[in-house]
Amino acid sequence: MWLFDMDHGSNVAPRLLKERSGHSDTPHIIKFYGDDGKHILSCSENTPLRNNSLINEHISRNFSYKKAISKKKLAHTNEDIGKTLDFAFNELRERDWANIVTISDSNDNVPSIWSMENGSLAKTTCKYETDMSGVKT
Repeated sequence: MWLFDMDHGSNVAPRLLKERSGHSDTPHIIKFYGDDGKHILSCSENTPLRNNSLINEHISRNFSYKKAISKKKLAHTNEDIGKTLDFAFNELRERDWANIVTISDSNDNVPSIWSMENGSLAKTTCKYETDMSGVKT
């Protein structure tokens, strides 16, 4: 929504008052978040993770990864994170720690951990061992 201000008859450039946003590509994963059904988490080719509120558009947002990446001194871009293949979450104690995990088709195959509370990539990372020689079956 644009606002056109009039200053005593002279035209002033319009300014953006409200904006609705979303995925520019078609989402390929969509899941309801929580028991109340008020939020939808979704992923698309260009957006690793997005929170879509069904109640208030002002709450909807893309999850940010740039702040956490810059603190780690890594040079990641959206292409480095890759296309999200799947994600899982648990809303229990979401205000205390990051509660969403995503896996992508990036080269490192390391899951990303996201915080619903902060709407961003968590500072912690997942580590796993590919050597299974010490595991007893």
